[in-house]
Amino acid sequence: MWVTWLFVLISLEFGECSCPDLFEQIGECCYYFSHDHTSSGATWYDARTYCQELGTLLDKPIDLAEVGTTDNKCDDLKLMETIGTSKVAHTYFGGSDEGHEGTFQWKYSGQKLNIKNSLWYHDRPLHGSHGDTSDCLLAAIWGDYDRAYFTDWSCDSHYQFVCQIF
Repeated sequence: MWVTWLFVLISLEFGECSCPDLFEQIGECCYYFSHDHTSSGATWYDARTYCQELGTLLDKPIDLAEVGTTDNKCDDLKLMETIGTSKVAHTYFGGSDEGHEGTFQWKYSGQKLNIKNSLWYHDRPLHGSHGDTSDCLLAAIWGDYDRAYFTDWSCDSHYQFVCQIF
């Protein structure tokens, strides 16, 4: 009997994933939201470097966040809801079609993001039609309900970002 209870207690203790300080758990994944810690944004490149350096400090693989690449361990819809409720209009994610216009790829995992994914805004991606490169993935808040959707945007703009522990 005691062995059973001990096993249950140990399972409860180690069964939950815990995130390091400054990170928020959504699903089984840990995210760092830059808007929680600084009011200034960064370019997509600088945001990616920041995430990777954070990973070096914590000795964990960290990069800009991805959706749909972790075998459903992360709650991608909850992540997008969190972006929407943050009221931060623009947030960089870890995808880009730089060098392969129209083919978005997650930079950490190397997996492709389907342009038919329901997280894209209805008339996106832009494919460079904005007069600039529009190569980097951005979650933007649209509509009356503050929903976050993906768009492609200039990598050189300064926006908030979200890092993920992989």
